[in-house]
Amino acid sequence: MRKDVSIVKAICTILIIVEHIGCPRIISPIIDAITLIPFAISSGIVFNVQKYSTYKFHEFVYKKYIAIFLPYLLFIIPGLLYSIIRVHTLTNIFTEIMNILLVVNIPINSALWYLGSFFYVNILVFIVFKISTYLKKYYNAIVLFFIFAFALVSYVLSFNHIVNLPFKIESGIIIATFMMMGLLIRPYLDSMINFVLNNKSYGEIIFAIVFVFTCIILYFNTYHSNSVLSMWENHIGNPILYYVGGILITFIYYVFVDFILKVVHNSNIFIYILEDFGKVSLYIYCLHVYAIIISNKVLSLMNMSSYSNSSKVIKSILIPIFLYLLVKYCRTKINN
Repeated sequence: MRKDVSIVKAICTILIIVEHIGCPRIISPIIDAITLIPFAISSGIVFNVQKYSTYKFHEFVYKKYIAIFLPYLLFIIPGLLYSIIRVHTLTNIFTEIMNILLVVNIPINSALWYLGSFFYVNILVFIVFKISTYLKKYYNAIVLFFIFAFALVSYVLSFNHIVNLPFKIESGIIIATFMMMGLLIRPYLDSMINFVLNNKSYGEIIFAIVFVFTCIILYFNTYHSNSVLSMWENHIGNPILYYVGGILITFIYYVFVDFILKVVHNSNIFIYILEDFGKVSLYIYCLHVYAIIISNKVLSLMNMSSYSNSSKVIKSILIPIFLYLLVKYCRTKINN
């Protein structure tokens, strides 16, 4: 994985954890825009075009089943146990289990919807990629067509607040749209970043314009319209502002991270940890809600408030570190 992609994913994951622990209310309406969207686009950027071009459909599905869906099944066990204890009749237990497996309603850890959706989203993107490579001459046009098609579908589904579709399809379509955006801009990303960073005459001006324009988009799509952007609830506000803003936010991330990588030495331990953190960030994201619940329980047993500012700061530091070490240890054990 590219170093800058790993670091961007790490930053996004840490920001999500901090938001769920408790961040200033003013940031909440845009937290999805500055975390889950860049994360999804980054997943498209690192979609291994060379490697997956040789994969058959069943090979790709099996790979993603092992990497994504099996961990999802493992992570939902606490939710399943909670559901079985909470309900009493066999019918209700069956309904609860089906809701969890279909990523409709996941007790305790609602963050798992992203992992559950990410499995079939990768398959969707793979199908689009295969169609595009088969008609290589029209590769960009086909990917662009699917981006617009998926964006339109996600906008139409955003009006559905009555029926919960299985596998969070309405939210998964949004992730797929952004992943395909990452797939599309992938060949041009480095040249765009280098143009901004190496152009002494206009680089800073271009970055400033993009930054201000992005802030204006976020303002009009959230604060001005009193809307909270949320993939989970399928709230995207103005679809044009939502998707254009997502691309611009991601671009800002990469310019910032690549600038830091140019300034800081490659052997810097903090950069190494962030990069390594980013490689396992999807699993850390899925486990952080459990860690927050446990830490809050521990604090209450110690007669300490879990909502004080000092507690939030401590949790914001310790939870990402603990989960990083835990995931790294588990991966090492599995690989051995």
